[in-house]
Amino acid sequence: MESGKTIAQWQQLFNKSAKRFTQSLVALSKAHGIKMAFVMAGSIVNQDASLRYAYTMPGAEDFLMEHCHADTDAIIGHFKAHIYNWLSLACVSEAFHANKKGKAKNIMTWDVTLST
Repeated sequence: MESGKTIAQWQQLFNKSAKRFTQSLVALSKAHGIKMAFVMAGSIVNQDASLRYAYTMPGAEDFLMEHCHADTDAIIGHFKAHIYNWLSLACVSEAFHANKKGKAKNIMTWDVTLST
């Protein structure tokens, strides 16, 4: 969450962004005749549970069920799981300073002092 914003402010910003994105895609659809469906979700596990949005344009209403065999709620759940997994892997990669070859460098050290 952006520093200094309350959860309510974050929700309002998310809703405003979803509305603008939807309006842009509807205009694109009208101009070019394309159909689409999309989902949006927040990325902070314990704070963004309510940040979720799905939109399906007229003409693509059954796309998710026909092609993904899941309703909108299931798609959002899978999408959130994907986001949380990706962020978790990014944190692990950052913690271990993965080099350009993709091999992680272990930066953890153990200093064990045994006393008798």
